Amino acid sequence: MRSKQIYFYFLSFVSLAVLWWAAADLISIFIEKFSYVGTSYYGDQYYDYSNFNDRLALRLTAILIALPVYIFHWLKTSGDVFQSKLDEFTEGQLGQRRWYSQIVMIFSGLMFLFFLTLILYEITKNILYFRGFSLFTLRTSVPYLVASSLVWLYHWSVFKDCDQRFSKVAPEVVFKKSGDSFCAFCGAKLIPGALYCTNCGKKIER
Repeated sequence: MRSKQIYFYFLSFVSLAVLWWAAADLISIFIEKFSYVGTSYYGDQYYDYSNFNDRLALRLTAILIALPVYIFHWLKTSGDVFQSKLDEFTEGQLGQRRWYSQIVMIFSGLMFLFFLTLILYEITKNILYFRGFSLFTLRTSVPYLVASSLVWLYHWSVFKDCDQRFSKVAPEVVFKKSGDSFCAFCGAKLIPGALYCTNCGKKIER
């Protein structure tokens, strides 16, 4: 991967992380405002509306800055801002997008599991102690849970699209050396006469 592509993917990841935080926390503070039950996000005993406006301004500013940065750099990973069809991507671009999607899916999946654990922990604790549910944990965790799942689902769709179109771009056999053939998808040595790669299961056409 060239240094320019690393830059585009890195900025895409960073700006996406900022969007994830800002969008989820924006929903969280709105839920906090309209479901205020005596303790604010910062532990105050009354709701501070000036504090709400400051927090709202910070998250809106983050979204206004990070959104165009993310869109531009995510589109530039294809090499052309106006290129959106995966069929036009090269083999290298498809491979890079698959790896990037997997990395984002790992991080968003971990965040999903973390906030899901917090919610289930709060529910279980309240059931065991026979008391009402705490809105504080729910209003701070649910938006992040939803945001994490949306990020994961989007990059899962990107990964699947790349996987489906990869065979249209990549040759079935990458190279031969001393009579040996190797899989174009995983690089594993192929068994002579085999119809499928024993390592990744991809069909081999000779």
